[in-house]
Amino acid sequence: MPTRRGAPPPDPRPRLLHDAGALHQSGKLDEAARRYQVLLSIDPDHFEGLHMFGVLRAQQGALSEAAALLSRAIERNPTSAPAHNNLGMALNLAERHREAVAPLERAVALDPHNAIAWNSLGIALQGVERMAPALAAFERATVLKPDYVEALSNLGGALQSVGRYDEAMQTLERTLTLNPQFAEAHLNLGVVLHSLERRSEALSCFERTLSLDPHNLLAYAQIAGMHLETGDADEARRWYERALAIQPRNPRILYNIMQCGKVTAEHPHVARLEALARDPASLPDDQRVRLHFALGKAYADLRQDDRSFNHYVEGNTLKRSRIVYDLQQDLDLFRRVASVFSGEFVQARAAVGACSDRPVFVLGMMRSGSTLVEQILASHPAVAAGGERPDFDAAYREVRRELHLPATYPEAVPLLTDEQVRQVGERYIRRLEQAATRGAAVRITDKMPGNFSAIGFIHLALPNARIIHTVRDPIDTCLSCFSKLFAEPQPFTYDLRELGAYYRAYQQLMNHWRHVLPEGTVLEVRYEDVVADFEMQARGIVAYCGLPWNDACLAFHEHDRAIRTASQLQVRQPIYRTSVGRWRPAPELLRPLLEGLEDPAVNIERSLAT
Repeated sequence: MPTRRGAPPPDPRPRLLHDAGALHQSGKLDEAARRYQVLLSIDPDHFEGLHMFGVLRAQQGALSEAAALLSRAIERNPTSAPAHNNLGMALNLAERHREAVAPLERAVALDPHNAIAWNSLGIALQGVERMAPALAAFERATVLKPDYVEALSNLGGALQSVGRYDEAMQTLERTLTLNPQFAEAHLNLGVVLHSLERRSEALSCFERTLSLDPHNLLAYAQIAGMHLETGDADEARRWYERALAIQPRNPRILYNIMQCGKVTAEHPHVARLEALARDPASLPDDQRVRLHFALGKAYADLRQDDRSFNHYVEGNTLKRSRIVYDLQQDLDLFRRVASVFSGEFVQARAAVGACSDRPVFVLGMMRSGSTLVEQILASHPAVAAGGERPDFDAAYREVRRELHLPATYPEAVPLLTDEQVRQVGERYIRRLEQAATRGAAVRITDKMPGNFSAIGFIHLALPNARIIHTVRDPIDTCLSCFSKLFAEPQPFTYDLRELGAYYRAYQQLMNHWRHVLPEGTVLEVRYEDVVADFEMQARGIVAYCGLPWNDACLAFHEHDRAIRTASQLQVRQPIYRTSVGRWRPAPELLRPLLEGLEDPAVNIERSLAT
């Protein structure tokens, strides 16, 4: 029937949106995209067109365009929880986690019952290393939707990353009960088992991951990393190369390959890294971070020191911009620890803890020689190497949780009775002994560097434990930290001034322990002394642990145990001097670090006095 003269033509927008949506749902993404584009050419501010076209572009991998479309959609309808959630998810996929936090927080505020949005928020928060709220977000998602396997797997992975291995294991086993074919849960379970030194079971999980998802790059990286831990750099490189064949332009994989030994001028992938560096804007931020650290390592090995340092500065600056970290919180913690653990308090609670003398704590700043000291001890037939263990903190949290203490560390410690302090020590011993590779070992090492902030509590709970503090030149230590991307969050290492201020506060806390603990409680081992007179220092370390000398400790580099630190290849070499007085940048480039190391505002002693 002909249209009456003067009647407006029908609005084409509803039909275009309907047709685009039908094509979108049926998987015909290119055809759907053309319909959305026609719709937006007619009405550039059409909310549903912008929203759904943004979702489609994210599905097609055009993540920057997707984020722009979804941001425009939110401008048209700021109260749309799905639009905020989809923008956050697109930003997460682009590894722009810091930007993703705000829209996802808005999404859960608008729709608190949306489990998917809570899970996405957890991913974003974990991406910026805000682990406590990330865990809370994942937990909220699993409460809202108990069979949500993606959120359960993410929760298990996050629990592992903060050292809560028992809870992580339970969560991931529950995930796999719900969906035995979920590759990501097998991967995360493997990481937990690996952390618990259950290596063969971990390897089975990673192999199972690849059987379900042959392109899972993280599974390749985990298997390669296990070979690197046992010193087989060639096999590690082969596994990384298999991953690189899947994604030849992935800087994460190239970064890992650079860690497999010294880079020479003939290295096949340096040119590939340099080509990627010529177009950094094509890479997500996290991959750009890896690119700069990979080139920093390559140029350092090639003795192009200025180029190396410039890339480390670029990589660290970008990494620091992507994480949320407040140095003042760490400085306040150290002040509170020193305030609680006064000389009078330590003396009043002396000798109340568990009587075991099996633990040997090796602690201090990262990159200060702690792995070398543990390797010397691990070469002794009476010593089992525990590696970096979160067990002391876990034992304390268990007791605190059972007592429902409202305070946290360190303020909760004075609230514990002598018996409860002893319980912390006993539970720690049980955990440590379960991890020991030599069940009958006289001593078991625990090489968690950050335990330096708990030395006073360790001494109360385990008065017979040995405590070895490794020390290295402050500038060498800090520059070595600055050149590493640590597997676990170490947010203070990505800015030279913050790194210097943290180191200064750590030094002051160690001075506090020297004053309040009985003489001889802590053995201080200087890295430079070990290098200068290795045998004398090794004998002193073994004697301090109450063990007879064994010549195997001189051949520490021949021990074949798995080593899970950034020093895993170095400690498989005989002792060498090249890391003493390492290359340093020009003074003007080093100034931020020196300012942090000398900052008078970072003064624990002064804060206690006032």
